[in-house]
Amino acid sequence: MDTLFNNNLFFVYLFACIAIVNYSALKESQKILLIYLMTFGLAFLNILDFGMSVIFLTLSTFIYLEFLSNDNEKQIIIVKFGYKLLDYLFIIIFQYYVCWIIVSLMLIYFRENMQKNPDIKLLLEFGVEPISISMSFISIIVFVICVNKITAQKFKLKSIDTVITDYFSTNPIYKRPHADFDFLFLKCLVIWRIGLISKGKKLIVFCRLNLLLSRGVN
Repeated sequence: MDTLFNNNLFFVYLFACIAIVNYSALKESQKILLIYLMTFGLAFLNILDFGMSVIFLTLSTFIYLEFLSNDNEKQIIIVKFGYKLLDYLFIIIFQYYVCWIIVSLMLIYFRENMQKNPDIKLLLEFGVEPISISMSFISIIVFVICVNKITAQKFKLKSIDTVITDYFSTNPIYKRPHADFDFLFLKCLVIWRIGLISKGKKLIVFCRLNLLLSRGVN
């Protein structure tokens, strides 16, 4: 860890993320892609190991999506860490396919371990180099698949700003009689986010349930 900070790698990564997030011309998905690309590139060039890559990737995307997002209502409504974590996990897994980037980072990690492990070199009669090149190539393919899935945008969540504007502005929840709600609904506002993915004749419906505490509720 001391070496990491002495080499200023953490700060370089941090400033790069800040530059990406602050560039207003980019969409949210494009910013996430650039963070993915930066992390993958650092791992591919052996600048970051697998553990640090996952930590940096998780921290940067979590802070961006849950604290620096342009979704103003989400910043007001989702205030508890547990709810932010659930919201983040749903978005990063189902909308931004983080599992694919993690698989590509794992392939790079295995490639490096093979090259450094003398026991594996002895077991492989034809040498480590061909396998290492193959794993590098496969990791790039997996990363490209991840990029393609994100840019295809088959599944995209509505922002809470949009949900409130489209569904609650015309019929404000505070105008409904209290008899319509039990104690649970008086404590929290339930918002369902539904995304549709169409694959041939199959329709996959993803539903996200967020318990969103109203203002002033502890």
